[in-house]
Amino acid sequence: MKWLYIISIVAVILVITVLALNINRKKQQLRLHEALDNISKLKSSLNNHTLAESSENSPKDIAKETTTESLRNRLRDELLGMYNNNNERVEISSAILQSEAYKELQSYVTTGKIIPLDSQLWGLLESAVIESSPKFKYNLQLLTGGNLSTQDYRLALLIKCGVTPTQMISLLGRTKGTVSYRREALCYKVFDQKLGTKVIDGIIRLL
Repeated sequence: MKWLYIISIVAVILVITVLALNINRKKQQLRLHEALDNISKLKSSLNNHTLAESSENSPKDIAKETTTESLRNRLRDELLGMYNNNNERVEISSAILQSEAYKELQSYVTTGKIIPLDSQLWGLLESAVIESSPKFKYNLQLLTGGNLSTQDYRLALLIKCGVTPTQMISLLGRTKGTVSYRREALCYKVFDQKLGTKVIDGIIRLL
């Protein structure tokens, strides 16, 4: 009876675990569908072809995508297509430019100071970016498959705020090689291949 009791408990735990994993997978798929819809709207705002103008991007086709990985691949392809079709550099949002966080950031850039890891500026920059692009972090997490580290996110925040690689060297207190490596690593997390630092910079500015 004791062993039967133990086996029953283990079986219940396994069932609960499987159900929880399935629920999480479904949630992530719904988030990816939502992200794709947001990307299509962004494409329209940038005067590229809209979702309705392309049969490969039709709502019916998106609905056919059932796996998390296939949805993530579609999201990446949409963004990469936008990047390739958008020759002009995306301007920094006015919400960011007019924020106190951006002004403080420029002060650090001008003086060549390092932003401490525990600085409140990171939180302020995040708030300014989220005000400009509410789904910014959300989409980055989807693109990296949930493998977005604090270091990656802060690097993305700086890119979104228009900080150049040269300025990042002083702001992060890292060498040129290290900054370049971090950008390339983030690009690999998003696309699972090396596409160059300029590509990931452009993608982040589009988000």
